[in-house]
Amino acid sequence: MKRLVLVRHGKMEHPAGMEITAGWSNMPLSRKGRRQANLVSQAIAVMLGDHSFEFFSSDLLRASQTAQIIGQKLGSKPIITHMLREQSNGQAAEMLPQEARLLELPRKGDPLDWIVYPGAESRRMLFNRITGYLHRIDKLVEGTVLVVTHADVVNAAICWWLGLPVETFAQVDFRINRGGITDLRLSKEGTPVLYRHNSTAHLR
Repeated sequence: MKRLVLVRHGKMEHPAGMEITAGWSNMPLSRKGRRQANLVSQAIAVMLGDHSFEFFSSDLLRASQTAQIIGQKLGSKPIITHMLREQSNGQAAEMLPQEARLLELPRKGDPLDWIVYPGAESRRMLFNRITGYLHRIDKLVEGTVLVVTHADVVNAAICWWLGLPVETFAQVDFRINRGGITDLRLSKEGTPVLYRHNSTAHLR
């Protein structure tokens, strides 16, 4: 893989206007989220031009719907997979934050291994899932890969591309906005480059 373009999904719908926890909550795009996805699709079309690419997306609705809108613009159908989901929040999925807090498990040991809610993933588990899947894609694709996914997944992917360890993933936040585009490339010398980070100019 010589180039990895990462897109965070648009804003998701919240029931009755109430903010619910994200994670594996499977809510569709809101009206604003669809507008964001359409704007992203135009930016990606310009960015990729006539270059061929492989296309992947998380299967959670807010991501897969974003990918479908992008795919309609590009004339390409994404491979939808659960492997690109956000960090699992287990039993807290689709709960209000105040409800989810009642389920929180005590912190103990390495923060990387803290599972916040019953049935959820730790940060290390998420990192290993994402980097493992990206390794698989890397072995199959020589050129450009486009991925529509979630903020924490983009963070993990940036660390993987730059060769940063899981400990760095736990300590940094690259701040990925909804509809933001991140462009990772290899230089002519084969050095991994964070070419574009969280670009949102297309959303203005």
